[in-house]
Amino acid sequence: MIDRVEGRLAAKTPERAVVDVGGVGFSVAVTLPTWNRLPAVGESVRFLTYLLVREDALELFGFESDAERRAFLLLTTVQGIGPRMALRVLSFMSPDDLSAALRSGRPEVFRRIPGLGPK
Repeated sequence: MIDRVEGRLAAKTPERAVVDVGGVGFSVAVTLPTWNRLPAVGESVRFLTYLLVREDALELFGFESDAERRAFLLLTTVQGIGPRMALRVLSFMSPDDLSAALRSGRPEVFRRIPGLGPK
């Protein structure tokens, strides 16, 4: 497992950041709030990560905090929610908001997330 990635921000899009670590560019999928807080290209950046290993691909997901990574991992345990949908959920709500919504039993807060059906 790749637990974290730290290096120079080589590129960024609303869905990905490329982190240059010793001449190797790691493409890291990120949430929109994380993307909004990224520094300028060329500056230092650090992500906690989750590496998804599939038969046909390796995908690296990056998080600003351990709480965000834990929320992502929790979401991926729900049937029908894969890593992309988990990132989308965390793009619409913080880990604290997610926790509060789950504790209060308010499923309506999830209806505003595009592509997320009743789960």
